[in-house]
Amino acid sequence: SPARPFRTLERVMRSVKAGDTIWVDAGFYIDADTITAGVETAVINMDTDNLTLIGVDSNVTIFDPPGPTFVSAYGVYADTQTGLVVRNIGVKNAGIGYLFRNVDRSRIASDSVAGASGEGFNVTDGSDTNALEQLSSVSNNGVGISINLSSFNVVRYSRSLQNTNSAGLAIGTGASNQIIGNDVSGNQAQGVSISFGGNGNLVHGNYISGNTQAGIRINNNDAAVV
Repeated sequence: SPARPFRTLERVMRSVKAGDTIWVDAGFYIDADTITAGVETAVINMDTDNLTLIGVDSNVTIFDPPGPTFVSAYGVYADTQTGLVVRNIGVKNAGIGYLFRNVDRSRIASDSVAGASGEGFNVTDGSDTNALEQLSSVSNNGVGISINLSSFNVVRYSRSLQNTNSAGLAIGTGASNQIIGNDVSGNQAQGVSISFGGNGNLVHGNYISGNTQAGIRINNNDAAVV
């Protein structure tokens, strides 16, 4: 309750049930919930269906995984869940900011990632029918926003800027995904990359500028750019 809040996110996750909403106050959160012993950790592992996680604002509610930045330390993690909502949460200095594996019918909105050693947002491994909206992915060392092996997702009204060594926004082996109204600029590869099979993907109404390689690259994929 607001009068007696939990002190750690790990303690919260031991108490939640499907349909609950977790309100996270302003502050830096450095929890390390173990996903795979000795291999993967996350500040929060959303392991319950239909769970909502809401911060104050992504500039003041910050998840910062402890220890050195490496690819298997995540900010927000989920696998095999449905109906998740994450809003107003910022992640800094993670391996991957947000990693969703086989997560369906969920929403990531008004969240941010900066300083990750890998992707900012990574929706992968059969994650279908998700909405990624009004995100900010800036100065990460991997793809800013990545959809891989997943279909029927939409990325809209987001910013993917100045990410190094990879595209600003990428779809790999996915069908019927939509990239709409985003700012994809200043990345050290392609602005938007769509590759490795799939069909029916749509790129519409994006601002794409100042990327070091092609603004939009489509390879072995049936995609429409309008």
